[in-house]
Amino acid sequence: MWTNGQQPQTEGVEIEHKKNKVCLITSTKGASISYMILSKESKEKISNNSKWQLYTSPITIDKNSKLIAKASRIGFKESNVSELTIN
Repeated sequence: MWTNGQQPQTEGVEIEHKKNKVCLITSTKGASISYMILSKESKEKISNNSKWQLYTSPITIDKNSKLIAKASRIGFKESNVSELTIN
């Protein structure tokens, strides 16, 4: 089913931050991007049961926040998590 019998992995999320807007991009066609916004000091353990939101358009993020994002596509492994901290 997969090339060389190995499951492909979704490419990571690129985070573009301009002023107070953040754009999230992945180069994997057909992939969805999920994200969470936490306080900068948050020690929350991130899991698939966490409150991920589906990314659909640029988002506004406040200072002293941390954005965590990942990409996924059916049949692929999830991407690694990308992070951006706003001071």
